[in-house]
Amino acid sequence: MGLGAPRTKQRFGLDPRNTNWSNDVSRFGHRHLEKYGWKPGQGLGLTNNATTSHIKVVIKQDNTGLGASLARKSAKKDEFDSGECMGLDVFQRLLGRLNGKEAEVNEQMDELQRNRIINGRWGINFVRGDVLKSTWDAKEGRMRDGRKEKKEKKEKKEKKNKKHKEKKHKDSEKSRKRKREDAEVTRESMLVPRDRSETPPVTSGRMALRQKWIQQKRLAVADSKALQEIFMVK
Repeated sequence: MGLGAPRTKQRFGLDPRNTNWSNDVSRFGHRHLEKYGWKPGQGLGLTNNATTSHIKVVIKQDNTGLGASLARKSAKKDEFDSGECMGLDVFQRLLGRLNGKEAEVNEQMDELQRNRIINGRWGINFVRGDVLKSTWDAKEGRMRDGRKEKKEKKEKKEKKNKKHKEKKHKDSEKSRKRKREDAEVTRESMLVPRDRSETPPVTSGRMALRQKWIQQKRLAVADSKALQEIFMVK
């Protein structure tokens, strides 16, 4: 810190390391253990060389998760396997060369080194999503086959689509039949006089003349006497 830097005062408490409670021999825990024959400096447990200090806070210096160090210890194959040491790889290659299996041993060592780098950097294990789906049917009380279920769902969907198409085809046929029946004009239907109330009223404006002419034409066709003369019916 230079002379130009601002001065900061730092105050320490009476017990900055928080050791007063652990060094206090007049506390209940210390006196209670001494009654059972324990002496300062001895460990707690079946052996005397166990942990002799209380639990302390430790700052993590890496980005690994909780329990990663225990998993590495349990993954060791033998007491010489440190999991990270690369010196034994060279020794294994040398033994492979002496035994005449240099290519095979080199390939295995390269694969182990590659896996160590990938798992140490990314640590990704790919798991298929199919194995996470339960195959137990609670209703029927038996195991079910996922492929069979997919096939059944596909068949049900096809049947549903087929029924929908058939229904749609029938409805279209009915509508066509109705239109055909409505479009058919018979002799009897033409001879039946129409009701006067069905004719629309004459509107005023520029379309009045055209509508009047169309109405006169329809009245000529709708007249029963005129139709009888046309079809020579008495």
